[in-house]
Amino acid sequence: GEAVRVVVCKHLLRKGRCDYIQVCRFSHVIPNSTDLEVINDAEVMIKPDNKTPSRRTYQGRKVVKKKFKAQILRIFLLQTYGRERLKQGSGVIDVAGGKSELAFQLKNLNGIECTIIDPRPSLELLAQYHRRLKWGFYHRNESKQMYNDVPKEAIADMEPINPNHVRLFFEPELWRLKDRSEEYLETSKMRSAAVRWTKKGLETSIENDEAMPQDIANLRWDEIQHSLQHCSVIIGLHPDQATEAIVDFAIENQKPFVIVPCCTYSDLFPKRKFPDGRPVKKY
Repeated sequence: GEAVRVVVCKHLLRKGRCDYIQVCRFSHVIPNSTDLEVINDAEVMIKPDNKTPSRRTYQGRKVVKKKFKAQILRIFLLQTYGRERLKQGSGVIDVAGGKSELAFQLKNLNGIECTIIDPRPSLELLAQYHRRLKWGFYHRNESKQMYNDVPKEAIADMEPINPNHVRLFFEPELWRLKDRSEEYLETSKMRSAAVRWTKKGLETSIENDEAMPQDIANLRWDEIQHSLQHCSVIIGLHPDQATEAIVDFAIENQKPFVIVPCCTYSDLFPKRKFPDGRPVKKY
């Protein structure tokens, strides 16, 4: 027979429950059939001639949406460390957080200072988060309201605040250098101003005749050091090449850290080996 298409809640299919049930527009009744194929995480295809349920995959991995990854990590931080600890000192350091949504949420939903260290600009994305906040996007799930310290009713009169952003590469020199620190800072500023984010990752412009962006030019060494040395927690949400630097900084400065790893960049770190000598090429 022909396939029957039914739109079933993806949360119900994955976890057996839906936290959005009061506002969710998808079905919460799974059809009485074992012949299910999940399409685009929401649409379920019932195929009478197909006895094996399957999910979309990419290179052998299940494809899942990452739209709420910043919110999920923010909730984890609140549950693990608590608001008071996260607010200590200069607050949270978010390495390679160029998309800035996690830092924006911590600042505007919880009043927790968060400094991004990433050479990529974030102003265009911040405008999008301003709209999301005003539209109540971060307050639409009733089950997550315990993690928002700003009530939905207060949003209309609230002026969104952008998180601090240090547009530099996060590398050991940034916290280890004692001598020639100003010389390093100027060189690092020029490197950061020259990079561009592309689909292939960060690339350096061959010609960089543009004036240095003001947010990079205004960076001060003493302010950067204060943020680093007095941070409460250092985090990396898919920090790519900066992953190892986060761990090194945390160990050297006895800081708690949280990393959600992404790519291993084995070509950039050929000395990373498993105990049996094999190179680290995947997690």
